Amino acid sequence: YAVGAAVYREVDGVDVKLEPGARLALGDRLSLHLQTSVPVHVYVVNEDEMGDSYLLFPLKGRTAENPMPGGTMHRLPGTHPTERLSWRVTSAGIREHFLIFVSPEPSTDFDRLFSSLPPPAPDGGPPQEQR
Repeated sequence: YAVGAAVYREVDGVDVKLEPGARLALGDRLSLHLQTSVPVHVYVVNEDEMGDSYLLFPLKGRTAENPMPGGTMHRLPGTHPTERLSWRVTSAGIREHFLIFVSPEPSTDFDRLFSSLPPPAPDGGPPQEQR
């Protein structure tokens, strides 16, 4: 199966693809554009330079959820309930790592592991969802 994924920054209401090494600023709004050839289960984890990790996707109460249909472009983190959501940069860090796990099969191990990670914090730390 094929997977295409890229992180975008919202600039004046338009998503602009981030290039490798791009710098982010406080308040930047981010999303992940993902397309796969088959239905998949997706997990997005943010890890900062201090080793703190946060589950960015999937989160309960969002329209985008696992499994994600194949053959279509998805913008994560999704909507709630009809508003387009983004992750917002809320703290200055040295480097952020976005880990994207994609599998055509469900995994109870992944579900258990990732559900133990905290969701994005509303005030500081990793990017948070924003309407």
